[in-house]
Amino acid sequence: MDQIMDQDPGLEQSVHSNDMNEGSELALQPPPDELQIYAIDDQWLLDSLRNAPAATEIPASYFGVADSDLFVTEDHPPKNDSVTTLHGEGTVGHISTNSYQRNDGFRHFVGNQDTTADNASEYDPETETETDDDLGDAPFLDLDEDGGSNDASRIATEKPRKPRAVRGPVAKTAKQYIARDHQKKHQNLKEHFRKEISKKRALGGGEVDVQPPKAKRPRRRPNSKGTAQPHSNMDNSAVIQKTADMFHNISSVSVAASTGAIPATCQGRVTKASRLKQLTRAGTQGNDNRHSGTQKKDLKEALRFLGHARVRAVGETDYHLQGMRSNLRDCQLTPVVWMVKRENAEAPPFGGVLADVPGMGKTVMSLGCIVGNPPGSEDKLEWSCGTLIIAPNQVVAEQWGEEIQKHVKIIPPEDVYFFRRSSNVLTIGTIAKFTIVITTYNELLAEFPSKEKLDEMRETHAEDPIAYNHEFQTLVGELFHINWYRVILDEGHQIKNLEARTTLASHQLRAKHFWVLSGTPLINRGKGDPQYSLGMGMVQLTHVTELFSYLKLIGVEGLTTQKEFEEEFLDTDNGTARLDALVSLISYRRTEEDEFLGRKILDLPALTPGDQWVDLSAEERILYDTIGNHYENIQPPQKHVAVLRRRQAISHPYCLEKALREDIQSYSLKHMASRLRELEGKTLILHQIGTRAKRREVPPIPDKGHARAFGKKKSKKEMDKRLSKQQAAAKEARKAKLKEKADAQVRNVPPEEHQFTDPFGKSTFGQTFSMARLLELTSIEKLVNEQRCGLCQRDQSILDPIMLPKCEHMFCSSCFMNKVLRYRKKTCPVCDKGFDEWNDVETLRSEEAQCIMWDGGGEDNDDTASISGTPSKIKKQSKKASEKRREAAKRKEVKRQVNAKYGADTMGNLPVIDVNEKAYIRIGINNPEGVPCPSSKLTACKDVVINWQKEQPDDKIIIFVQFVKTATMAGVMLNLEGIPFVYLMGTMTTTEKSKAVEEFKSDPNIKVLVASMKCGGQALNLTCANRVILIDVWWNNAAERQAFGRVFRMGQVKESHYVRILARGTIDEDIRNLQEEKCEEIEEVLQDDGHVPQILSDYEIMALTAPKAWAELKANLLREIKEEEEEEEAVAADAASKGEEPQMADTHQQAIGPIPPSSACLP
Repeated sequence: MDQIMDQDPGLEQSVHSNDMNEGSELALQPPPDELQIYAIDDQWLLDSLRNAPAATEIPASYFGVADSDLFVTEDHPPKNDSVTTLHGEGTVGHISTNSYQRNDGFRHFVGNQDTTADNASEYDPETETETDDDLGDAPFLDLDEDGGSNDASRIATEKPRKPRAVRGPVAKTAKQYIARDHQKKHQNLKEHFRKEISKKRALGGGEVDVQPPKAKRPRRRPNSKGTAQPHSNMDNSAVIQKTADMFHNISSVSVAASTGAIPATCQGRVTKASRLKQLTRAGTQGNDNRHSGTQKKDLKEALRFLGHARVRAVGETDYHLQGMRSNLRDCQLTPVVWMVKRENAEAPPFGGVLADVPGMGKTVMSLGCIVGNPPGSEDKLEWSCGTLIIAPNQVVAEQWGEEIQKHVKIIPPEDVYFFRRSSNVLTIGTIAKFTIVITTYNELLAEFPSKEKLDEMRETHAEDPIAYNHEFQTLVGELFHINWYRVILDEGHQIKNLEARTTLASHQLRAKHFWVLSGTPLINRGKGDPQYSLGMGMVQLTHVTELFSYLKLIGVEGLTTQKEFEEEFLDTDNGTARLDALVSLISYRRTEEDEFLGRKILDLPALTPGDQWVDLSAEERILYDTIGNHYENIQPPQKHVAVLRRRQAISHPYCLEKALREDIQSYSLKHMASRLRELEGKTLILHQIGTRAKRREVPPIPDKGHARAFGKKKSKKEMDKRLSKQQAAAKEARKAKLKEKADAQVRNVPPEEHQFTDPFGKSTFGQTFSMARLLELTSIEKLVNEQRCGLCQRDQSILDPIMLPKCEHMFCSSCFMNKVLRYRKKTCPVCDKGFDEWNDVETLRSEEAQCIMWDGGGEDNDDTASISGTPSKIKKQSKKASEKRREAAKRKEVKRQVNAKYGADTMGNLPVIDVNEKAYIRIGINNPEGVPCPSSKLTACKDVVINWQKEQPDDKIIIFVQFVKTATMAGVMLNLEGIPFVYLMGTMTTTEKSKAVEEFKSDPNIKVLVASMKCGGQALNLTCANRVILIDVWWNNAAERQAFGRVFRMGQVKESHYVRILARGTIDEDIRNLQEEKCEEIEEVLQDDGHVPQILSDYEIMALTAPKAWAELKANLLREIKEEEEEEEAVAADAASKGEEPQMADTHQQAIGPIPPSSACLP
């Protein structure tokens, strides 16, 4: 130490008194003048330091520097004065935030430098050059990934290191950094090629066919139990305590920072070293499209790949990307970097599928990609600067605009354009100048020719593609004439069907990068019907249109037809590996169960899912069986129609109105009505659906080979197919998970739930079934429609029919009065049978007309005029009634009350129903009790809603339905119970939809949203609600997950509840079983089933998924190697001819710069 003091006597002047209080800082300050010292890693210097007195402090510039392990915030700024402490046990610790330079492999330290720049450890502010990214190689306390020290003395082992050379100008953008990364990878690949060539030449091989390098095996350090463990020299608590001593007991916060943990409560800036240490402590494993095996590596790359100093760590898990207004979570930043890397990849595709489940922030990640990878100067020569975002509907499009202003700083509102064809006045060139253009799929279709027109063009220009293209360009709109830099398809599963116009239109857009955002990219099946055997590693895929549609859009190499996809990726010996590699390459997907660095990604409040299986009432069972059998037994059978009608029957019987009035025979209607008469009113519906405890019981899923009500029967080959070990394990795990879910529903059921529910609520809805009267009226109407007036014989149906009871002949009321009663005839004009009386025939139309009159007919003139057979006197009475209501306010109030009776929401909106399909609703609501016919599902829905309202009155609920009439009846039920609600249906205008969503979010009095699956079940952020009811199950679990994802997503602060209402012993069971079959296949393709794909290197994946690009890259590198070898041979030959020793320049190693004199650092 004396020698060190002699080297720098100025240190003696700054020694603090030894009488300082315990815990205070004892520091040796450097002299006031700037201290510049060259230091090398010398064992003598280490020995001198170990032998120095305890608690002696010297400048950190003697030892090298790494980024501080301390937590840095605005309240605790970094100190520029470095302090290094030697402790009694020989442990060397240092704290330093000084900038430094690296020159010729040595560290040149400059004191009193500003350290506020991001990534100071890898950036030289003087030369604007970037150096290696590690933390330096001078001796310092090295904590390993698990917090343990590396050896017994806890001193980093001296390792000879290759001198570092300057890389060149700093990479200021993602494109520059990724290009540099590609160059580095190419150098490594060339080294691999040289080694392979040398090996094969040594063996006397002929033509050399080098293969891509294999992926490195993940490093494991198992203990006796086979699990990873830290070094055993010190236990973890000792390391933490020792670290605290080294840092002068500064604070518990600093201790936590030193071990890699950043306090969650502070959102201040964090040094890069602290975040890197935190990352080294996190462990990941696996190699799939979740990138679970590279999470730590990806997050470290994120600090550099988006450009120098563009990303900084904030708080515990957040990062700030320059240009963004909001911070990104770590699990959001890595997909952003993945998207940027894909856009700048060496081989196609230059886009992909962001397939995180709903609620993880795909919108924000996409905006991060837009900010992180703007078009470069070369891009602008061919592509516009704009990103086109296509949203499912206008409401979601407006939500995108709000998210842009909320999260993005560098894109002003005037640089975002909402494209609507009807109101657009801008030219193509002007539109192309916007940074972001937002539109919808409907607007895109409005710009695209119809399918019939395209077929006509193909036929006309079958042999002249140039003429076809010219005519096509004249038909498409502005969006198809722009070379977009990037196109983002929100809820991109809308292009899953290759034959749909939406898919055709999307594929005709021109863009450098295509991105598909969808939490449910595969909806129906990931594979399809089996064709290929699994025996020899071949994949059983044929109908893969959904997956292929995405591959074609984003531009996977060599795939223009589905047949090519099957030949290249499916009908091969390594099909499974290739498909896994392809999915891992093009998609980034995480589910609710996935973790990021050991933490749940969706760390939300508790989720309480549950299915309620109701028993159909006896009355509904009659309708369900009769109408289903009718469509299955007619010739030819209409099984698809039978499935639809069965679904409608269990949703609500009013959904069957059109089928009953048009397709079912009169005698069948009369028979059903008589059976219903015997049952109605005897047993309450709420008692027939089962107790709450029984509704929790889940019907078992049948084994393979079970009969289904629809679809093709599984072949014996499919049922007996051989599964791989991973597939079998995944299948068993899924069965166990479903069984556990079913068992959990019936576990710990309260005793009161085993009792039947007493009538509840403000209304009698859910008590009495009342369809017999409607069926009788429908039967009579069909008889009237089948007959002709016996007097006028008009082709149209009989107006205001009159029937003679004895012979059942019918006549128009006007004809009968003018031609029979006027002349006092007593015999039937058709059969001459005598009659004593006649009856006015009550039909569905006449009853509906009467209801309209009671409602004040004039307020529904369109409906009244459309009802054939309405007497003119009723019209006159309606007109007189309307004339009496002269005051506009009173008329408006009357209309509001009438609409509320028929299910209007608090905003006065009603779902649009065809005018000829309103009779059941009108007559049912206007019955003497004023309560329409219930259904088992809506009765259970009422029970759930009221129960939830009692539990948590402030919670908001979303009810998802499939059928419009079910939505209307749900609205009627809510109005009867006095529960404020709004609709969100596809038949509403864009303005009505936007206003409904805004009211539901902002008005605390509106408790319920009744939404259709297609309109409200995707893309919206509705975290203001936390309870969801699904009345109509859908064909795939993906749509249901999308619907529930509106609530269970980032931003949810309450416990979430999700209830599906299904009907036991009905089509719902078959749909549930089909869902499970689809899920099993989809999870395998999307790697949701837990299977771990084969670990492959980047170039192995490139060889599998882009063989042409790989072959081209390999050829170029082999040519470079050959040229370098020829050059070396020429140099050697020239030297030999001169009799000199050949001086071969090592072109594969970085040159070592001059070494400064040793006296610069040694006494």
